[in-house]
Amino acid sequence: MQAPSWVFVFSVALLGSVVLPDTARAYRPVVIVHGILDSALALFHLRNAILEAHPGTEVYMVAMFQDMKSAWPMWTQVLGFGNAIKNISDIHKDQGINIIGYSQGGLISRGVIQVCVGSKKCLQFFCVK
Repeated sequence: MQAPSWVFVFSVALLGSVVLPDTARAYRPVVIVHGILDSALALFHLRNAILEAHPGTEVYMVAMFQDMKSAWPMWTQVLGFGNAIKNISDIHKDQGINIIGYSQGGLISRGVIQVCVGSKKCLQFFCVK
């Protein structure tokens, strides 16, 4: 299955997220947040495209509030995803993270950045529909 054309946009954008640690070149970790009535698996093609374009990138697919649970109150989802994404950003506190939110996942991610993670830890945010 061929990846959608917007995958190319992320690939190019992620090139700008290269960080240079002491020993080797690495890419900033990417967190993917799914949309409404969806699951993390629905965006597996995006994960694969990122890994193909940028081997070695750590890609996190947050598997929370999937399918019908994605209709739960938005604030509940922001706090739930926020805890998970904050844990990821704490692991990578020296280099920061990139977040990709698809559809409703973009709204949730925006809330997470504002309330839980902070813009100093999330260095790039992409919202797609």
